[in-house]
Amino acid sequence: DASRLDAELARQDSVPVDLQALVEAVVALQNDLAAKRDQKVVLTTRPLGAPHLAFVVAGHDGRLGQVLTNLVDNARSFSKPGGEVRVELAANGGA
Repeated sequence: DASRLDAELARQDSVPVDLQALVEAVVALQNDLAAKRDQKVVLTTRPLGAPHLAFVVAGHDGRLGQVLTNLVDNARSFSKPGGEVRVELAANGGA
């Protein structure tokens, strides 16, 4: 099933994704889970140029969201109670 789903998603066209909104949503959800272990997930952003366009990328929001969720969840699992996971979204100015 996973292979079939991955192949299906790979055939879909990329669309503009507001990465900042997606990361903010993932961090908010992860903070709810982190609170149960007395942890925090902190987001910082560093846009370059026009802030409203800085984090728009071509992709699939569901797939990107799953990757981000997995990364933050993994970081939380290796953090001690009372710990902090830091997520930074930064524009590098490249293409």
